[in-house]
Amino acid sequence: MPDLGALESKAMKFDNPLEAFCEAVKGAGGRVIFLSEQADTATEGGQSAQQGGTATEASLSAQQAGTAPEGGQSAVVEAAIREVADEFRVKGSFGVAENGAVWIEALPEGATRRDLFIHETLIISLDKTQIVNNMHEAYRRLGEKSDGYGLFISGPSKTADIEQALVFGAHGPRELCIELL
Repeated sequence: MPDLGALESKAMKFDNPLEAFCEAVKGAGGRVIFLSEQADTATEGGQSAQQGGTATEASLSAQQAGTAPEGGQSAVVEAAIREVADEFRVKGSFGVAENGAVWIEALPEGATRRDLFIHETLIISLDKTQIVNNMHEAYRRLGEKSDGYGLFISGPSKTADIEQALVFGAHGPRELCIELL
């Protein structure tokens, strides 16, 4: 590996990596939900939301606000669709404040790699104390691990290749939710 010391000294560092991580996830089109110790409530953006098996959001996600096509669905219909959406849950190892990425290396029993990409909604649970500042710290944390599959995920799938219109879910999950424990 080349010596990256000069670059690392200039890498982004945050006073509050957790706050920076949440902003980066939202900027990438994802949602962040803080789960409390109580099983019946969750908070998103400081607002309380009741939980019925999974945390529900108090407002439309950033990716859906203003992206509905002309004559598109109402917020009520979209919320109902999200309630029954095909979802996959996975645990993240750590997050990166610089870009909102989460390192995934372990899949639930019986899951395959494709599960990260074929479901409408990807829900990643993450310990809120496991946030690093930047990708330099992330790669240092990974060290020499080469014992299996792993990847960084940041935001839902999106592309603007088709007629220069932003489309969510073209190549992977339409929605990404990070549940911070």
